[in-house]
Amino acid sequence: MENEESYQEHIERTEMDSFIKKEDTPIPPISGLDLSLSTKWKRNHLTAKKAIIHAGYKCEFDNNHLFFQSSVTELNYVEAHHLIPMEYQGQFKWSQDVEANIISLCPLCHKTVHHAPIETIEPILKNLYHLRKARLQKCGINIDFNKFLTYY
Repeated sequence: MENEESYQEHIERTEMDSFIKKEDTPIPPISGLDLSLSTKWKRNHLTAKKAIIHAGYKCEFDNNHLFFQSSVTELNYVEAHHLIPMEYQGQFKWSQDVEANIISLCPLCHKTVHHAPIETIEPILKNLYHLRKARLQKCGINIDFNKFLTYY
């Protein structure tokens, strides 16, 4: 069983060429048991790693958030966050486990979007939503901001 911490560690320990191509195309969702989410939708750590590489190991909400260097990568430590949470995959035809839906966040921003009150996270989510809306549409994921906000 893979929890959130081990998922993030798996991403961090994955080695990958930093010159990978950004891919924003619709793909079918992958079903199967993913106990870390208690759902039937799987997450691919390679997709998350690509998203982090494309973000340059920076927090996509505020690229000045440089809290510490990872002992594994020796780069700024960030975590992968599914902007549209995977638990809502059943509401979409195309996979949400795509680079366009994975945001690189510093640990503070990541914890904030998961645990802070909606009035605290709404400005963060609004920024990230507008940052990714066009890329999500390229992947067949169309959602308006008000619906998106209900997922949090």
